Amino acid sequence: MANSVIVRDTRFQDSAILSDHPSELSDKAFRFRRGVPLKDWVPVNAPYPMSPQWPDRRALYDFQSNTLSLLIISRRCRDVLESGHHANIEFLPVTLLDHRGKVASPSYFIANIQGAVDCMDLERSIFRPEPLKPSTFASCSRLVLRDDRIPEDVELFRLSNGPTTYILKQSLKERLEAAGIQGAAFIPEHEYNSALY
Repeated sequence: MANSVIVRDTRFQDSAILSDHPSELSDKAFRFRRGVPLKDWVPVNAPYPMSPQWPDRRALYDFQSNTLSLLIISRRCRDVLESGHHANIEFLPVTLLDHRGKVASPSYFIANIQGAVDCMDLERSIFRPEPLKPSTFASCSRLVLRDDRIPEDVELFRLSNGPTTYILKQSLKERLEAAGIQGAAFIPEHEYNSALY
């Protein structure tokens, strides 16, 4: 089975970068790593501003570049995700703001993947564990997944050993590509090296 890791597509050098959570969320942003429902915590249409560190980058794509380790997606991307087996995704509506604080788009979502899949082959993968949480990797230079541990009805998931590492199956990759979804690159698992992304 072919699996890929979702990473930022560096070909889009004009892509706006989101680097800050709204102030009411920033103190507990770690919740986004937990894979639990957040709709009662994240305000509807929470504002996510374009980073002032990159004032010339203003373009919006289906997977929006960010330094927050989130999947921030367009409505078009959401439609593709909803066309498959994605009961494990909570879509949190957010508003993207330009560098002046004006609305750039009211139609984006955080795709909050529920739960995590314990499918990383710890013997064949090469990784450096987090010092305070050895079950989670700090970096990974060779990723090997065990397909027998991936539920058949799940096409997009987060790794339990890397909760901000998002994996998609070939079936979903093909639908996203067929729809012309832009802003993310899909790196085959055997080519993935976290130091490069």
